[in-house]
Amino acid sequence: MTSAAKTRVALVGLGSAGLVHLQSVVQLPHTVQLSWVVDIDESKAQRIAAEHGCRWSTDLGEALADVDAVIIASSTDTRFPCIMESLRANKAVLTENPISHKLHEVVEAVELAKRRNLAFVCGCQRRADRHFRTLKQQLDAGAVGKMKLVKTCSRDNPLPPLEYLRTSGGIFRDMLIHDFDMLDLLSNGEEPESVTAIGHCYNSEIQEMNDIDTCAVMFKYASGTMAMVDASRDASYGCDQRIEVFGENGMLTARSELTSTVELATSAGHLRPPAMYSSSQPYLQAYRSELTEFLELVRAGSDSEAQAKEQVAMLRHPRVVRATLAAELSWKLGRTVQLAELEAKSRFGDSFRNCGNSERQEKVAATYGSMQQNQTVEFVREQREEWRKSDKGDCTVMEPISMLDDFDPDVDTPKSIHDFPNPCSGDTLPVGCAPAEDTVVFLLDQVQISADAQNLPVLLSGNAADLKSHEDAGMQARQDENDRLVVKYEAGTALAAAFAVRAKLRASNRTAVILLPLLPASFWAFAAGDQVKGNT
Repeated sequence: MTSAAKTRVALVGLGSAGLVHLQSVVQLPHTVQLSWVVDIDESKAQRIAAEHGCRWSTDLGEALADVDAVIIASSTDTRFPCIMESLRANKAVLTENPISHKLHEVVEAVELAKRRNLAFVCGCQRRADRHFRTLKQQLDAGAVGKMKLVKTCSRDNPLPPLEYLRTSGGIFRDMLIHDFDMLDLLSNGEEPESVTAIGHCYNSEIQEMNDIDTCAVMFKYASGTMAMVDASRDASYGCDQRIEVFGENGMLTARSELTSTVELATSAGHLRPPAMYSSSQPYLQAYRSELTEFLELVRAGSDSEAQAKEQVAMLRHPRVVRATLAAELSWKLGRTVQLAELEAKSRFGDSFRNCGNSERQEKVAATYGSMQQNQTVEFVREQREEWRKSDKGDCTVMEPISMLDDFDPDVDTPKSIHDFPNPCSGDTLPVGCAPAEDTVVFLLDQVQISADAQNLPVLLSGNAADLKSHEDAGMQARQDENDRLVVKYEAGTALAAAFAVRAKLRASNRTAVILLPLLPASFWAFAAGDQVKGNT
């Protein structure tokens, strides 16, 4: 693209946010060309394309060959696939916030953009708002000295459609994430140590979604800074978003724009103008500024200083999502949550998934259950017949890896990193033959095991001493009709089970295969010397 050429863009999503982006595009005719609009609503896409003289589609892939950049304003639950498809096509991306409901997907998107050195901007309109930018500039200039307290207020209007809320991810991931992003900006990227969140739901229909509509959140930072956020899904008087920064030398405040700057003062008092009606109206200038800066970034090229700065700036996205998930967890658990307890870090610096406190738990259990159920000779033969034909299409090695479902319980490391160096030795039960008689197999609790697996021994021996030793380890143990020792455990006693087996193995000089999902990495370090294999 030459310096004189317009940047050709595709706009994905023609809902309320998409139409605001469309307005910004129309207002910048000398720098941007709307080449495509994409929406699942065919009639809407066709109508808007006709109005603006561009092409339309319901499939983003059809547009990618004909554009320089993609603006993604589709619903939150559809953004990540659009982002990844665009980045894989080497297109610059401007997307609405949040990138995804899931931390590992945010990490994956950021790493792909960094690896390909592409412009990848997540739109947070308050960062581009002139009033909040002025506050940040004065804070950085030392106007109030060391920052002690930050308060933000975020009260939207009108209440979003219920259909939208059902797929939004909830008030923390959809709404409060914007406030948490501003806290990240004001603190220069300092990650909080702890968070406490409380909330209530006044709307019965939102309550049925297991969500809340009103909440308050407090963060504590290692620097001593404290931050407070209050939020509500609707405010009868209009959109109300404010920031207050209290420092050792004074206070800075800023707020979203009102309908005018005119204030009437009479003997009856001061009459201020009303707030703007909807949450997008105060930020029309911010949307336009954000798009202008994105286009400048694209035109500057991958070797520019601006792109180098953006490569650093995009690292904030996983950090903000971690704070968001910690706040949501605090509300769910009804207690303060330390961010250190939310997720341990892998050797890549990414996060181990906390399946015990997430909506992933049921999916992970189902995945391992399916794996165990399908460990039969018949199933393996069927799969070999189906997938060894090499007739499914052409692709690179990385393409199917990037499309893998996110069932793996270990880490949030992208598949491109995680799949190659981490073969899993303990995820598979033997097929077609039973292990040696002195082998112990612990099977995942509450899973219906296949006929093949039912014949596997699950005991060291069936005597009363063994039964008592497992009970002492905190596990549920019983002897079955064949005098086999059947041991079941909850997630919290899995490590105790491993220690009990380890001690018994050392005493009897025997080997075990132990299927213990969701154990921390520290277990595998201690178990490695005893030929104990597990789910990694």
